[in-house]
Amino acid sequence: MKRKRLAPLIAMLTVLFLTGCWDQDYLRDARMVILVGIDRLPGGDILETGAVRYAPTNSGGNPTNTTFQAVGKSIRDARKQLDMRVNGRLRTSKMRTLLLGEEVAKDDIYPILDLIYRDPKASLNAHIAVARGSAQDIVRINQIGQSLIGQYVDEMIDTKVTATLVEEQNIETILAMLLDPGQDFALPYLVSDGRDIKVDGMSMFHGRRMAGTLNPNESMLYLLMKGKKEESAILTLKLFQNKHPYQANFISLDVYKVKSNMNVAVHGKKIEVTFLTKLNVNVTEYPMDHLDKEEKAKKLNQKLTAMLTDQMNHLLNKMQRAHFDGFGVGRNLKAYHYQDWKKIDLEKEYPHIRFQAKADVEIIDHGIIN
Repeated sequence: MKRKRLAPLIAMLTVLFLTGCWDQDYLRDARMVILVGIDRLPGGDILETGAVRYAPTNSGGNPTNTTFQAVGKSIRDARKQLDMRVNGRLRTSKMRTLLLGEEVAKDDIYPILDLIYRDPKASLNAHIAVARGSAQDIVRINQIGQSLIGQYVDEMIDTKVTATLVEEQNIETILAMLLDPGQDFALPYLVSDGRDIKVDGMSMFHGRRMAGTLNPNESMLYLLMKGKKEESAILTLKLFQNKHPYQANFISLDVYKVKSNMNVAVHGKKIEVTFLTKLNVNVTEYPMDHLDKEEKAKKLNQKLTAMLTDQMNHLLNKMQRAHFDGFGVGRNLKAYHYQDWKKIDLEKEYPHIRFQAKADVEIIDHGIIN
């Protein structure tokens, strides 16, 4: 009986020790920003543009976008000014893409990302990309077709990842490379005409700054040389110059399988980096045909091997001129040549590294038509 009498008293006393919902954040008061664009103005101030999604007001309606903009002395200040313009509490926990304007990307991007890394509710798995010119030009498009701009950009980057056109990166995955001098990274490079958007390859970053761009074909070769191939990888190459009709000059290949090896050798202070990339491909378009004949297929293998070898070496030269260590030569040196790594100033030596690539193409299928 005594226990039954004490139970209600104990329950009442425990209430006194409950902390309560001190950190409650009602969803009805939140305004979810799905796409954020960051630009730097001529005077140095930060312009932040956010696409805020509003839920439909009735059961049969569709969500809508409203674009807000604010200027601040820093990214934190711009976010505060942006929050003051929104009829609710601005929240980035559902952000799907962070767009950096080109001027922002060419400067140190870590101070821009510092706010996100410090926010426990930030969307660290959001895409991060670079916009040619101004990021606000893309965010302010608002809607393309039936898709709101935030959803459109998010889905567009996802599909280009599956097509082996851009590397799968997000705000969280690039942090280690931002802080690691032995590995650089590349981000999707978006261009817009004010009405439409396309992914035009990737932007190369050296350290914390954008160092140049790769066009879509170079981006795919870069990923294939890293041994990365997603759901598809379509290469279109120009084999001839004067065939008629014009389309007969080209061949389209679907990469079925790729295997790539990078070897780093150190001879004193001289560094040599060689690549061997083996590609098994399916011919998906080739008007000249006759690939059922072994001799024709063999000659085509040789020509494709020579062409891709040349393109890969051209890509390596371009990356080296940009000081872009996307293959992680510095990390490889530290891991496998530690004593040499301690003696080498890679920042000075990188332009003098001898890079050499070799492709090995084998056609394994040419379709059902002979």
